[in-house]
Amino acid sequence: MPAALELQEELSGKLRVLLIEGNHTIQDVADVAREQSWPTTTALWTVGKHFKTRKTSVPNYLLLSPEGEVVQEGDPLEDLAEIQAYARRFR
Repeated sequence: MPAALELQEELSGKLRVLLIEGNHTIQDVADVAREQSWPTTTALWTVGKHFKTRKTSVPNYLLLSPEGEVVQEGDPLEDLAEIQAYARRFR
């Protein structure tokens, strides 16, 4: 989570991070965000099963192009270098 928020702040205006929580309520998410001092981020937050991915464990992610196409998916902790490499294209 912190890496995604850092990436959002670094590339604000060029890339949007959408954090999707599938196992908790929006109130749970808000409580954790406040505890971690995350409300100042420009990242977006939602709850629910908005996207279907091949990966069923948590965490998982979809990386969308500016056109809304899925360009990458997987475990964000394992794939952080690939996510950062993609994001660098927008610097």
